[in-house]
Amino acid sequence: MRGIYTLTEEEKQVFSAFERISVETAEVFAPYHDTNVVGDTSFSLLYVWQGQFHYAYRMIKGHLVVLEKGVDNRLSCILLRKKEEDISDVIETLYQMFHKAGLPLYFEYVAEKDLPVYEKAVQAAGMKMQSISKEEDSDYIYETEAFLSLEGKENKRKRGDLNNLHRQYENLSVCMYDGSNAQIRRDCESIFEDWCTSHSCENCYYGCEKQACFRFFDIYNANYHKIAVAYADGIPLSFAISERINADTVCYFFQKNRQRVRGLTYYLNREMALTDTDITYINLGEDMGLPGLREDKRSLHPCEQKKKYFIMVEV
Repeated sequence: MRGIYTLTEEEKQVFSAFERISVETAEVFAPYHDTNVVGDTSFSLLYVWQGQFHYAYRMIKGHLVVLEKGVDNRLSCILLRKKEEDISDVIETLYQMFHKAGLPLYFEYVAEKDLPVYEKAVQAAGMKMQSISKEEDSDYIYETEAFLSLEGKENKRKRGDLNNLHRQYENLSVCMYDGSNAQIRRDCESIFEDWCTSHSCENCYYGCEKQACFRFFDIYNANYHKIAVAYADGIPLSFAISERINADTVCYFFQKNRQRVRGLTYYLNREMALTDTDITYINLGEDMGLPGLREDKRSLHPCEQKKKYFIMVEV
């Protein structure tokens, strides 16, 4: 498990010009909702991981800039744009801010389609940049229709997993959180407690998932979020949390099973996806370089692995 990184005096100097993300910040992020390419930049994920990554924000030259202190103990910026506008002034302003504090300027979660925008802006500001993308950071994207399909040779494993699940549990059902049914939260907590007893903290790659996960209930919005629990004979077995991160994509942020059961994860994801048939794509996130997770995600036949780039700006 990665630790909660502390801020250096230099980093505190930069953070002092930004505001901490809170529940009320949702209104600031709302105009940028449909610009999300991956879930990492959605307000929901930033809010729930606030305690781990120290997220803070401010408007600069008409663009929303988020600070993050996290991966590799690095202070980085996340730039959200509503329009295809020039960002050279934003980059130059941020560079001067970071340079004054004696810090390098980094950007995280840059979509591949936006690389030319950054390159043009950096050049216009009289600087240069380096961009890096790691395979383990790429998001697995699936076409909803293909994800739900159980036909054909390529879906033999899906069918086998579901058949195994139904043999093991006869009376399966799924219940969705509606914003007020408190039992759903208690059942999610019960599942997570059992999961924690059979896993060490090292399994929480980015920090305590339990603490982050239950912050979703603070900001639940029926227009975007789904929190669902799978039951067998009334006993909660699994829960998952997803968000519609833009007009055509749903991203699954959390999934925990009470115990490892073949087919359970796909079953719950499928039942949730069946309620979002107007959605074109499903994003199941990264594999974090974990072999088992990578095998599971690839077995579901992604149509794309969406790259996310890390950018370093230099003079």
